[in-house]
Amino acid sequence: MAKSYPFRRETEDELILIEAVIEGSDLDLILDSGASHTVVDFGVLIDQGFRIGDTKGLIPIDTANGILYVNRFILPKISALGISKQNFEVTSYLFDNIENNYQGILGLDFLEGTKFCIDLVENEITIDLKNNKMYKDVRCFLIERARLQNNEKISYSELSESCKLNLNMDEPHHRNLIGEILGNISAFEFNNNRPLLSSLVIGKDNNVGDGFYKLCE
Repeated sequence: MAKSYPFRRETEDELILIEAVIEGSDLDLILDSGASHTVVDFGVLIDQGFRIGDTKGLIPIDTANGILYVNRFILPKISALGISKQNFEVTSYLFDNIENNYQGILGLDFLEGTKFCIDLVENEITIDLKNNKMYKDVRCFLIERARLQNNEKISYSELSESCKLNLNMDEPHHRNLIGEILGNISAFEFNNNRPLLSSLVIGKDNNVGDGFYKLCE
């Protein structure tokens, strides 16, 4: 199951901007397939409560201004393109140009193990969700739960906790993310003539999500 995500790039001279979320805060990152490390402006990390004393040490990175020795930090969670990483290491320094329309660089370390395609005609990136760890963890958990054959339901919060997704259902972005994962899982099962696994997961109103009913229609 693949999912496409649009990106902003108004002219061919502009860089690819990706929307990302760090601990509930939205930011724009440049997608750089030539960068091995993900970089986040230290100003963003300061807003998140990080201090220089939280560094895990220095590492050299190659930038347009030459080699820089930058600090390494561990983010509890970062999400972009339907992918979420927990305890993810990023490099960080204070960006000089405050007029930048981006707050960092999304490197290949974030996309490691992911099959993706960049479409410069439609301005979208397609991610193969079957290779997404969160997708696979949720699907495997629901398959094992379905095998119990007790028809016992589970809430979104309980699903997040059981699969160690570290999602907060009070956060709209996190609710959308888990809903998207469940929708793609059910679409995959439906296309293979199998029961919709998302029927095992219910919201606060004890009902399954709207996407389940739309797929059944």
